[in-house]
Amino acid sequence: MGDEFLRTIAEIQAMADSHQKLREYLLVQGEPGKVKADELALVTHCFRLIAFQLAEMMRAWEGKAYNAAAIFGAATLESFLLMKSVLHQSDIRALPRFEQLGGEKVSYMRFLDGMDLGKLLEIARLLHWFPDHCFPGSLVKAFTAHLRASATDSLVASFEGVTNIGDACASYLKEFRNQLHPAASFRNKVIPEANLGQGAAYVFLIAVSALQRPS
Repeated sequence: MGDEFLRTIAEIQAMADSHQKLREYLLVQGEPGKVKADELALVTHCFRLIAFQLAEMMRAWEGKAYNAAAIFGAATLESFLLMKSVLHQSDIRALPRFEQLGGEKVSYMRFLDGMDLGKLLEIARLLHWFPDHCFPGSLVKAFTAHLRASATDSLVASFEGVTNIGDACASYLKEFRNQLHPAASFRNKVIPEANLGQGAAYVFLIAVSALQRPS
C-alpha cells in the first residue's frame, strides 16, 4: 500500500495546486474589497504551508518514519481547516459558538489566530464540513486501482456503524498527535508505538479526502 499512499498524497497536492489557481483567479476577478488583504495573505500562506507539509509527509513515508508522516498529516489537516475557515467566514460568524469562542470581541483574523486543531474540528462539526456516512469515493477508487478488492472492502467495512467517518478519522489523528505531547502521554500512560503511525497516516488520507467533498 506504500505506493498507493504516495499516489494519493500526490493527488492531494494537485488539488492544492488547483485551489492556488482558483485563488489567483479570484484575486484578479474578485470584487474590490470583497477579500481583505490580511485574509488573502493567510489563505496564500496556508497554500504554501500545505505544499511543504505534504512534501515532508512524503519524505517521512518513503523513509518509513511513519509516526513523523502522521504528525505532518495532522498539521496538514489543521492547515486545510484554517484555510477553509477563512473562506467560510460568514458561516462561522453565524454560529452561536462563535461568540462563546470570543469571536465577537476581536477581529476575525485575531479569532483565527487563537484556533488550534481541536477548535477547528469543533467548527467543522458544527458546519458539517465532514459529510455523514462518508467514506470518500475518490479514495475508494484510488485504492481499488492498486489493491485487491477484498483489501478495500475490509478497509471500508472497518468503519461500519461509524456515523461520520471523516470526523472520526480527523479526531483520531488529533488524539494520535496529542499522545506525542509529554504531558498527555504521561497523563494517559501511553507510549506511542512505531506501528501506529502507518495507520494514522492512512487515517489522514480519509479525513482530508472527506473534508474536500463539496459542503
